[in-house]
Amino acid sequence: MDRLNWYWSRLLDSLPWLTLLAWGSVFVLVVASGYLLMLLQRAPLEIVVSADSPVEMQKAESQVLRVSPELQLLTAAPELAQVTKAIATLYHLAEQHQLNLQEVVYQDQQQQDEPLLRYSVDFTVIQSYPLIKAFVLDMLAAMPYLALEQIQLEREDINSPQIEAHLTFRLFLERDNE
Repeated sequence: MDRLNWYWSRLLDSLPWLTLLAWGSVFVLVVASGYLLMLLQRAPLEIVVSADSPVEMQKAESQVLRVSPELQLLTAAPELAQVTKAIATLYHLAEQHQLNLQEVVYQDQQQQDEPLLRYSVDFTVIQSYPLIKAFVLDMLAAMPYLALEQIQLEREDINSPQIEAHLTFRLFLERDNE
């Protein structure tokens, strides 16, 4: 085997263009593989479904259809009349997570040019970090039209498990048709 390796090495040394050709083909192979990988990542996912009925076809199309986040927010936002229901959800989840809301401030932030109304809800809670985190995650899951705008955490004593959290949520609501 050593003798065969020695033979190939000597052959390639005597023919430098063959070495250049071999390294060139390796380079082309690497570039072509990278290009194909890039094309595969950019290619849209297409699913072929055979459906016997229009209902099955509609189900298949709804699963493949991708919706922009803006459109999801516009379709999920409730009407302004349901703001009390959203606030009731806030209090219900706070009670469920054993949180006592302090100084709840509601602000209506209407802008004429926007298709949605923005409603800001600021409050402070004092509790352990895991309960605050679970509360925030449940709030965002329960109301897809709600955004966590700001969270500020403070702790008086390093050994204390209690954290004071200042939370600012932004509630998006559909404008009334005027």
